[in-house]
Amino acid sequence: MSKKFSSFWAVFTRICVASAVLIVVNLIWLIPVIRGIRVSVSTLALEVADRISATMSLRFENALRELEFAADEIVTEPERTSNVLLRLLRKDDDFQELIILDRGGKIAHFLSSNVEKVEDEYDYSRESFFYLAREGSINFSELRFSPEFGPYLVVAIPLRGEQHIQGVMLGVLRV
Repeated sequence: MSKKFSSFWAVFTRICVASAVLIVVNLIWLIPVIRGIRVSVSTLALEVADRISATMSLRFENALRELEFAADEIVTEPERTSNVLLRLLRKDDDFQELIILDRGGKIAHFLSSNVEKVEDEYDYSRESFFYLAREGSINFSELRFSPEFGPYLVVAIPLRGEQHIQGVMLGVLRV
């Protein structure tokens, strides 16, 4: 029985040593691979963020250009305001709403991509972007969230007449 017992321990010891060697070899191989995967994932995440940033910047530049062009057109031909807003809303899917406010902040024209929505009840005249646009500068709101539309920004464009600012055009942009 002692011979059987000692051969059992010899086999068991060999199996334990072989297992330990395999574990050490796998760890030596695995640790650098995990580090490489982390670096690759980090690089990929940075590239994706950079591409998204570039795409968003391009979208906002185009939307801002379209809003400025529409504002100039509205100031030149105020009787075509509804047509200009409708054309802009149909042309660019990024716009959720287009609003024209007079100098006092009252809504003069309102157009929404949501057919069921009627005139907005929000008082934009309390917002800093309205005041800054009324003073002549183009301005953006902070990023906002609506359960109906998701994240959005409000872009405020002054409607520059020959003598003074006639009003403010707001473009509500989906992000």
